[in-house]
Amino acid sequence: MNMDKINEARAKITDESQKIGGPLANFIEEHVNSHCTTIDVAAKVMDRNLSDLIKKIEGEARKNKTGNIGMISDADVIEMTDEFYELKASAKPSAAAPGVVDVLDLI
Repeated sequence: MNMDKINEARAKITDESQKIGGPLANFIEEHVNSHCTTIDVAAKVMDRNLSDLIKKIEGEARKNKTGNIGMISDADVIEMTDEFYELKASAKPSAAAPGVVDVLDLI
C-alpha cells in the first residue's frame, strides 16, 4: 500500500533525525515530513541519508564563516533540503495529499 511506503520513509527520516540530534536535524525532518506525501518523495527519502545532507549544509555554513561561527539561513537550508531530496520537483503539499481533509468535501 502507498501509505505504508510513505510512513516508512517518514519513520526513517525521524529516526535519522533523532540519532543525529539537534535543531538542524529536527528542522530538516519537519520540512521533509511535510512534503513526504507521495511515493516519489518517499523513495527519495529512503535512498538518501540525512547525515549526508547535514555534512553538506555544515560545509556551506563554514564557507559563510564569520569569526569562529559558521552561518547559513533557514531559507538556504530549505533550498538545500529541497534539492537534496528533490522535493519541489516531486511533490508539493496539497489539499489532495493523504491525511488532509478539504473542508469543501464536508459541505
